[in-house]
Amino acid sequence: CDCHVHLNDYGQLTCETYKSISSIVIKKEIVQSRIYFNSYILTFRVDNLNISSQFISELSYLFPPLTSNSNNYLSQITPKDVSFIKISLIFSHFQQLHFQDYVFYELFDQTNQYQQQRQTTLNLEMSSNGQITMNPMAFYKLSVGQLIIHASSLGDYPFEYVFNNTNIGDLSIEGFTLKSNNTLKQSYNGHIKSAKFTKMAETLSSEEFPMIPVKSLTIEVHEPRKINSSTFRLYDNLNGLHIIQPRFNLDNTTFNGLQHLRNLETMVLDCETIKSDTFHHVQRLRFLTLGANLKILSDKSLNHLKHLERLDLSKILLDQLSVTSRCILAKFITNHIKSTPSLIVHPPQGEGCDCIYDYILTILNKNPSSYYMDNCKDSQQERCLLSECNVVQNFRPPLDISSPTSFLEKGQYNESSPFDYLRIIDGQLAESVGNEHEQSNEHQQSPPYYEPHKQKSPISGNGKSIYDSNSDSDTQVVILSSAEDRVVNAHSAMPLFLGDSSALNKLPESHSSTLLVVETTTLDPLIYISNPEQYNSKNNHSNNFRDEKLNINSKHSNLESQNHSDDNRHIALKNEKWKWIAISLAAVTILCLLIVITIIWFFTCRPRNPPSGFKLVPQSSTV
Repeated sequence: CDCHVHLNDYGQLTCETYKSISSIVIKKEIVQSRIYFNSYILTFRVDNLNISSQFISELSYLFPPLTSNSNNYLSQITPKDVSFIKISLIFSHFQQLHFQDYVFYELFDQTNQYQQQRQTTLNLEMSSNGQITMNPMAFYKLSVGQLIIHASSLGDYPFEYVFNNTNIGDLSIEGFTLKSNNTLKQSYNGHIKSAKFTKMAETLSSEEFPMIPVKSLTIEVHEPRKINSSTFRLYDNLNGLHIIQPRFNLDNTTFNGLQHLRNLETMVLDCETIKSDTFHHVQRLRFLTLGANLKILSDKSLNHLKHLERLDLSKILLDQLSVTSRCILAKFITNHIKSTPSLIVHPPQGEGCDCIYDYILTILNKNPSSYYMDNCKDSQQERCLLSECNVVQNFRPPLDISSPTSFLEKGQYNESSPFDYLRIIDGQLAESVGNEHEQSNEHQQSPPYYEPHKQKSPISGNGKSIYDSNSDSDTQVVILSSAEDRVVNAHSAMPLFLGDSSALNKLPESHSSTLLVVETTTLDPLIYISNPEQYNSKNNHSNNFRDEKLNINSKHSNLESQNHSDDNRHIALKNEKWKWIAISLAAVTILCLLIVITIIWFFTCRPRNPPSGFKLVPQSSTV
């Protein structure tokens, strides 16, 4: 046959023949040359082909060795190169294809310890519509990690007839299914860990996908027109269900009958519409993948997924979802990350600039593509202000959308702090709550220091007084240095000011913090000192220092208010523009109605007076 060698990260041997051959023989000089391959692609373009016993067993001479000794070790072979063996047999344009007994007998000797270290794959592609026949022990003693069979049919052979006495890790059959035979099942001695059947079918039911004796079964159906889930109620080994491009909408009755299957954990749905309570009968799902054809999600379509561990949205283009569906998806991710922080979510794709896409990437700590960053970085703030989704109304994207962790710098997103993390994914939390959390953390780390809204406070005496220039109420906050200082200086201390003694009585007995908050009408500090004169000199210095700080704080607050006023002005201008557009449309509508009424009146209601002037004289009259 005509063979080609491809030397890349691993050796690949490609052969093609147009002649009918009984077996493959490797020449001695090739074996002695110590040339090894990991991948083999053998194509047979023959009308009638008879596959004999141990048809490709001599290919094992070209398998790279796993042990490094002086006789069979090749210096260019790396552990990466020898970790797998893949053989693909392609039978095309055949009319008759027959498999004799022992075709793949111990092709991969899994009894050998070093062979067990490999990932072995055997791919049989029989793309022709010819007839396929096989002896009862054609696959006898086949031991392989993965077996892939692609064909339109294997005839009427039952599953136990084909795969008896085999040891297969993963079996994948594409294009057809095999039925089970109860008689042969009694003597069946095959060991298959998992099997997946993929084909097009008019109806998704047990008739199209029979139950077979494997540990784990996955069903993948393409373009079904209806589903009969109740026929699978006895499929205890059904682990995965893939529905690709169905011709029906998924609703709360679609999976009725699958609620009895305890092992059904994986589902792939590539459909256009998912209605409410679709997953009501499959609440045990752990892995869910949504396909690229999804366009509409109903309000409660993703409910009942309480045990979900991984959600794959990577095939979805978020732009093709409706605005309501995007909001539902964002809300679902938000709620599930709150309840299940270990949930793994693969984010969808995004092309158009969308605040919901920014929100999803931020809470998942993912970066957008370079294309998205180049086109959307200038409008990220505006698109969130104008978003119709209530989940992201209070969301403010980071200034640098290429780095979601920039929230750490602003104190809005912190993966190590559960409260901050929940605050980002909860759009209804007020901004002041987060500031209070930051203040409490700083206070615990350094008790003598307190900084609300990141504004430094003036120092006065042995304590620190904090004033919030942005506050509407007159609130005084005083932090005393320590409890011991208050006890030591209690005998000689005199109070300079005490606003309301009843406020102290309202504090709970269990309150052990050194933070004291008193509502007053003036801003005099509540500090106990032992020397009033010394306090007065320090107080003057403190007032000067406070004036400087308040000046800086006022500039900062003015800048914030200016930015806020710019946003309000921008929104007001847009509202004004839409108001005038609405008024103009109303005026045009009224004018059109007047014209129509005038035309109707002219032709129907206008009085018709006979024309004045000369009248015709009757013929019988005389002048």
